[in-house]
Amino acid sequence: MTGQRSIRGWQKLANFFGVVGYILLALEWVWVAALYLPLLMDNKIFQEYILPQDKAISNDTVAMNEPSLLLTIVAVTVSLIVIVTTAIILVKLPLKFAKSSHKIIKQTAEAGIPIFTRHQKITKKKRKLLTARIALWLKVSLAIIPLFSLVGVYYIEPPVPLDVYMIVSLFLSFSVLIIFLLQYVVAYLKKIPSENLL
Repeated sequence: MTGQRSIRGWQKLANFFGVVGYILLALEWVWVAALYLPLLMDNKIFQEYILPQDKAISNDTVAMNEPSLLLTIVAVTVSLIVIVTTAIILVKLPLKFAKSSHKIIKQTAEAGIPIFTRHQKITKKKRKLLTARIALWLKVSLAIIPLFSLVGVYYIEPPVPLDVYMIVSLFLSFSVLIIFLLQYVVAYLKKIPSENLL
């Protein structure tokens, strides 16, 4: 019984690394998207069809009265509900995000199995092993691909200084790789099955 609890504790640690890895991976892709966002905003087609057009603004003044006690109580109550709901969402969101990311990675890996096996039949054990390996390589690829955006930095003027952009990009990429490496090391050392990992 104690051994089972210990394995669950190690599995939670490995999955914690998975959650952090997926969050850092998303942050890395957002960082890359932020680099190219000014290019998109300068695009004439984007400005014409996506961004809202300027409209005439009226200069009418509105007289402000002091709010009633009932209105103040309702506003404070709604504000508290929004704050509590936001706190709950912020606590649960990382795990939901990691589970969704893991599901997408796993489905992609399973869809890629026929390519690697050349449409030959394989056993369930080999299928699980191949799925885990493809998922690992997908994670590594998704962490490394944004580094290729560093090439584009030389051709455009990034919104942040060039050295800052490069340092943050490299830091995020290597952090993702190290976090996922820690996840797989814990899983390997404690013999946690790959299907139990996020």
